[in-house]
Amino acid sequence: MQTLYINLDFSGKEEVELSYYTDNPASVGGDSLAESFTLPAEEIADLMKMAERKYGTLALEECATTGRKLYQWLDANKWLSRVLSRLRGQCVVLAIAAGGKMAYLPWETLHDTRTFLVQRQGGAVVPVRWLPDVGAIPSSTLEAAAILASAKSSRYGGDEPADKENQKVRVLFMASSPLNTLPVMNLEAEEVEMLAATQNLGGVRGEPPPGGGKAAKNLSASGELELTVEESGCLVELARLVDFYGADYFDVLHLRGNTILFDGEPQFISETETGAPHPANAEAIAETLQFYWPPLVFLSACRTGALEKEEAPSAMAEALLNQGATAVLVSWRLAGEKDAAGAAAVFYGSCAAGENVVTALANTYSWLMEKRARDWYWLRLYVAGAVPGVLVTPTPGGQTSVPVVQYRSLDDSGRVIVPAPSAFVGRRRMIQKCCAAIGSKSERVGVLLTGPPGAGKSSIAARLCDAKGGDYQTLVWVGALDEASLVERLSRGDSLFAPTTLHVHDLLNGCSPLQWQRLLKSDEPLKLRLRKAFAADMAAHAMTKPWLLVFDEFEYGNLERRGERWWLTRKAAEILEALVFAIRDAKAPHRIIITCEELFEWSWLAAFHLQPVEKLSPADVLKICRRLPSFSGSYAVKPELLTTAENLADGNPRILEWFDQVLQSKQVDAAAIMEAIAPVESQRRAEVLAQELLAQLLPESCLMLKAALIYHLPVPPAAVAALATHITNPSIHLRRAAEVGLLNGELSGLLNSRGANLSEGIISVPKVVARVLQRLPASHPGHSDALYGRGAVALYRLWYSETDSRESVSDEKLLEIHRLAQKGLAHKPSAEEAKLPILLANIATQTALVLLARWKHQELFEKSVSLATATLAVIEDYRIRHRLAAALKQLAQLEAAEASYRQALELCPPEDLKEKASIVHNLAILLRTKGMTVEALRLYEQSLQLKESIGNTRGRAATLHQLANLKAEAGQIEEAIALYQQSLSLKESDGNLRSRAATLAMLGQLMATERGDTSKALDCLQESLRILVEVGAPEALQVQEMIAHLQ
Repeated sequence: MQTLYINLDFSGKEEVELSYYTDNPASVGGDSLAESFTLPAEEIADLMKMAERKYGTLALEECATTGRKLYQWLDANKWLSRVLSRLRGQCVVLAIAAGGKMAYLPWETLHDTRTFLVQRQGGAVVPVRWLPDVGAIPSSTLEAAAILASAKSSRYGGDEPADKENQKVRVLFMASSPLNTLPVMNLEAEEVEMLAATQNLGGVRGEPPPGGGKAAKNLSASGELELTVEESGCLVELARLVDFYGADYFDVLHLRGNTILFDGEPQFISETETGAPHPANAEAIAETLQFYWPPLVFLSACRTGALEKEEAPSAMAEALLNQGATAVLVSWRLAGEKDAAGAAAVFYGSCAAGENVVTALANTYSWLMEKRARDWYWLRLYVAGAVPGVLVTPTPGGQTSVPVVQYRSLDDSGRVIVPAPSAFVGRRRMIQKCCAAIGSKSERVGVLLTGPPGAGKSSIAARLCDAKGGDYQTLVWVGALDEASLVERLSRGDSLFAPTTLHVHDLLNGCSPLQWQRLLKSDEPLKLRLRKAFAADMAAHAMTKPWLLVFDEFEYGNLERRGERWWLTRKAAEILEALVFAIRDAKAPHRIIITCEELFEWSWLAAFHLQPVEKLSPADVLKICRRLPSFSGSYAVKPELLTTAENLADGNPRILEWFDQVLQSKQVDAAAIMEAIAPVESQRRAEVLAQELLAQLLPESCLMLKAALIYHLPVPPAAVAALATHITNPSIHLRRAAEVGLLNGELSGLLNSRGANLSEGIISVPKVVARVLQRLPASHPGHSDALYGRGAVALYRLWYSETDSRESVSDEKLLEIHRLAQKGLAHKPSAEEAKLPILLANIATQTALVLLARWKHQELFEKSVSLATATLAVIEDYRIRHRLAAALKQLAQLEAAEASYRQALELCPPEDLKEKASIVHNLAILLRTKGMTVEALRLYEQSLQLKESIGNTRGRAATLHQLANLKAEAGQIEEAIALYQQSLSLKESDGNLRSRAATLAMLGQLMATERGDTSKALDCLQESLRILVEVGAPEALQVQEMIAHLQ
């Protein structure tokens, strides 16, 4: 590829100074590197006048007439004909720098009386618009400017691609058509045409680009296009995609939308998250790309119909080049979506076949002229440096590759699997409406997404969480609502400010995370607690961001059928009404997203934006098909089966993806399955598909899937395999189930080509499959009960005993292990499993102890009582009794607490001195509370002796503090002060700051009230206040009041 640099200097005078330069004189027969001369301007005066009108639409014959006149003028002394004749056989770039009115001349139409230069046989000659750094330049500096331009090469600046693994043209496509903005683009039609025109390049079923023709026939069958579609038209989301793939991943950024001039600056009209217009200048686009430009930007501007606006796309091209882009291909005024999409297909097809960008552009011009497109010359390439060369290295005969679809979990436990942000498809207007509904200015409190199984409700919820991630912190619940779970999650520390970030004023005015937590856990009705917690003066000091509360799969456990309609259960209604009341009454910024298969009756439903999730559009279906191996040509599947599968899916993304797995499998009869599904209404097709697949699996595979239903969380495959003690090679059956979509989750371990890895990933049975399995009879009575114990043992090993970081194991996982152990203990074991009850008792006890320790610090006392009681129902343990008593005491159930303490003390084995000392200590505190001071004193002394015997320093400090309290109440002040001081000296080294602050506060009080030593009292109290503020303790308020009283 040879570049001929041409500069045209015209300043409104009668002459135009022309100069040209080539950096390869041997290619033009040894002519000089540079030459300059003048041309008469009056010879193209009529063309210049047309340039003032920015050139409207010209018919093909008019283009030829205009092009001949331009060529004859430019080739006044035959210099151009001479140079081009010597360059025959290779592609030539005419890099034309023209200022003023000459910039608007249609240089693309240059015609040598025989043909348009862009169609020249033996090597096309393609005019491009060169914008050197110095603009229209004098001939004396042309050589320097041309050398500089060549030096500023792009990532791919020649006929050889960069040294990287890139065998596909990677295009990032974003179309923008904001709401209530003219001209309105038909996004659906635009995307359908673009996808349909390019689908054969990506291995998708389809025909050549619309219209066929020589240019289309020249496309290599091995060329591939990886088209990534940004779905929102929003630069923020485009930036996320760029960040996900990497700034240097894409070869082309293709922008489609309106471009305008605003105050003389070109603006691309992108969209906000709600679909409103958002003008973006070139700098904003550069920032989106992290200032790393792909080799080519393709700006496909909408036809505005107003000539005065036609300079906006060219101005935007110049602005993008000024921001660092190397080349910008601008297309506007093409007659329709088919022409625009077909042109893009020919261009990308040529690039994918290994042609350089200029040859690809020449092929595109030829295709447009074959189509007799009147506006073909409005496809213009602007360059600042070297013209991009070859983008890819094609692989002749290579198999079409399909992008790997990435998934993620919506919830923390992995129960709900949704596409990763980069894999989300379509739903633009739906997402925008929902974003508006959950925005800070919305009068709604949330969104209710309804639709059939597999329609994409959870995926849309995840997409909304992504879109609003900068404004909200997300909390997700799956299934049945529970007040305790709601309060616990809302009061969890990771949602709140760290105490160290708070100002002392906030703590002293009761606005701290701890105060927030205690408020939420108070005895008031839930709606009043939430109302106070959501109040601006409280939330502003406790929360980092407002919440976006997501209630997914709401149909499970929250609805009940009454006649022909669905209604909220009483429990669910109370919780939701409390949330809505608190958000509205406090004018709080929190928002709610609910996904549900059914639209239910509820008196507060008007507070939500109701959004039915309907089937995917044809364009969205085509996008999904591009990434599915069966539909994209990676597998040999009969075309009629693909068509039937697509029709039966009827725009349901889950069923479409499920059919893709079925069509790849050799173990099931896909045609028979589709025949069985065809007469079923669309709402029930997912369930019938599951039913038909299970019917074709081996009985052992079905038994394993049904056994897996004992788990309420996704689990490692090894946990399911552990249940199948009577089945040979359980991994084979799990793999078969995973291959046909009967398992969800991270399946890479099961589907490993080298053999299943049961320890990798997590799996679960989809709910629609579970519904079918639950109708199948058990293999024999009591079989399912026996599975619980095996499941508990397997999960305890996989999730807890063999892990390196037990502290990081979630409460949810520990509760699942505990639940299974409980159920296993209720089952009478077989002779082969005689030792299982002992093992399960240990598992139930250990998991309960871990959870009770965590919940004590989180002040989840009601939850602790419930867990301890459930554990003691199947296994008696003194440690569990002890922790049950402590939780009961915090709930002011003193008689029950005392009984539990005494029972724990009675059951405690003599050798466990540490536990016994702790039980005695806590019982003494309770008895002192009840006024039984004599026995309390005896127990404190007994506890102190036990702790001294085992060297428990922290325990001794705590008991000394309690003994001091008792002495102070009895009026034995000096003894109390001495005990406080002993306790304080022990606490200096144990790191328990809050406990040390409490002792300092008590000591300060006694110093002030009993000794009258104000100075020492203030020293103690001020040190206590400093510690309490540091740890964010609400007791700081009380200490502050003491100090104020003394001062």
